[in-house]
Amino acid sequence: MKTYLIIFSIFLLFVSSNVSASEGNRLALLIGNSNYKYAGNLDNPINDVRAIKKVLEQLGFTVLKYEDCSQNTMKRAIDKFGRQLKTKDVGLFFYAGHGVQVDGYNYLLPINAKLENENDAEYDCVRAGRILAKMESAGSKTNIVILDACRANPFERAWRRGEKGSGLAFMNAPSGSLIAYSTAPGKTALDGGGKNSPYTTAILQHIDEPNITVLQMFQRVRSTVMRLSLNKQIPWESTSLSGDFYFHIEDVITVKQPNALSTPSKPHMPVNKNHFLNQIDIQTEAIKWNPKNASAYTRRGIAYAKLKQYTESINDFTKVIEWHPNLPSSYYHRGLSFYHLEHYESSIQDFTETIRLNPNHESSYFVRGGAYGKLEQYTKAIHDFTKAIALNPQDTKVYYVRGFAYYKLKQYTKAIKDYTTTIVLDPKHVDAYIDRANAYGKLKQYTKAIQDYTQLIRLNPNDLKAYIYRGISYYRLGEYTKAIPDCTKAISFDPKNVDAYYYRGLSYYKLSNNSLACSDGHQACAYGDCSAVEFMRAQGVCN
Repeated sequence: MKTYLIIFSIFLLFVSSNVSASEGNRLALLIGNSNYKYAGNLDNPINDVRAIKKVLEQLGFTVLKYEDCSQNTMKRAIDKFGRQLKTKDVGLFFYAGHGVQVDGYNYLLPINAKLENENDAEYDCVRAGRILAKMESAGSKTNIVILDACRANPFERAWRRGEKGSGLAFMNAPSGSLIAYSTAPGKTALDGGGKNSPYTTAILQHIDEPNITVLQMFQRVRSTVMRLSLNKQIPWESTSLSGDFYFHIEDVITVKQPNALSTPSKPHMPVNKNHFLNQIDIQTEAIKWNPKNASAYTRRGIAYAKLKQYTESINDFTKVIEWHPNLPSSYYHRGLSFYHLEHYESSIQDFTETIRLNPNHESSYFVRGGAYGKLEQYTKAIHDFTKAIALNPQDTKVYYVRGFAYYKLKQYTKAIKDYTTTIVLDPKHVDAYIDRANAYGKLKQYTKAIQDYTQLIRLNPNDLKAYIYRGISYYRLGEYTKAIPDCTKAISFDPKNVDAYYYRGLSYYKLSNNSLACSDGHQACAYGDCSAVEFMRAQGVCN
């Protein structure tokens, strides 16, 4: 039995009126200062802004990026950002470089700043309040300021201020805004020995996680930085946001299933390849900081799977399982990769372990059932599909695939029952109609089969197989005059359709139209099936 594509959609609805922005009307200003003339060079800031730019653009931001700026360049960039922000809903400012506090004010250091004493900051630097003022006056709904600028004051010894001048001062976030600091007020952050600072590394790791609020994202960033720094660095936020903001919302996912016993977890949809390649780079950098970062291995493993690099995905999840043998999700994701590599026995083992750790994991029952189906172990497949149905009685796709398994076992009555339930739950499920019709045909209930093929044609008037199968059903009922138009329609779609010529030829023969019968018989023979014309020759009808 040939099946069509199953297409189903999963909808995540954010119905709260407080969701402040999922729209793509977003603007970001990024400034990274590394090559200081008098303050000591920093390895990370330029790398940081380049990496942040890449991920923000993937999240729908228009990005203005500046590197190694003078005071004049920084001020002009902020002013330009403020003007453009007036037509936007979301504004984001990210700064990486040196920053100092003087008398409770925070200053961002241009690369040519030379502060012989703290009073010079007002004249040679850029006050952080400047960006807050521009954002507030722009009237954008949501504003986010991220300051990876809490490194040690490079002029502190000359000022003789001791610890008093370390880090940045706490700033109150204006209405509708959030200020994120790489470490707590008054404390200093690490520049880091890797490509990116620990704080930026953590942001890159979490910023594009779907369907988490910005506050949840920064909570995860804080946890990651604390782990990377052995609790020496604790990020901090000040917020007056009145609603939820999401960097990344996945609202609709379309999954295509190539046949009835294929896993639904192998999405055939446009994949943003660059996004997942970037994720792999980000998580690899996080792993350099902590070679046993299970979270980074998990995210990289998922990214590998999205790019169909299933062997690499399996390797990452295997490491996670070694460290955390009781995480069901790791077995599940590794099982999916085994499935896609057609290592069905290994996938079954992982789904079985997932179920042992989480007996109500519906997806594991469903996909393990699919793996059993691939191995033609249909009884075991039915058992798993039945368990999945018990956990979610409204899941249309599971009834359909269980019906397919019953069909393969020639239990056509049970298959029809499952296809019927599928149609009740989804009246436009074209595959359920055609497969139920085929099951009716196996039981020689051709009238019911014709009803399903007719409904299928209503849903899709250009369905070749519906016409040919309905024509065959009419033929088997002896309704030859109805069989002929359906076969003719099928030939109009596919002029080389051997079945259409075969059954139309036999229908003409039954109606004693020998000339047309022989013509169709010869056409069927030309395309590979000579049985009809040979039969008619034996009857003395054709040459």
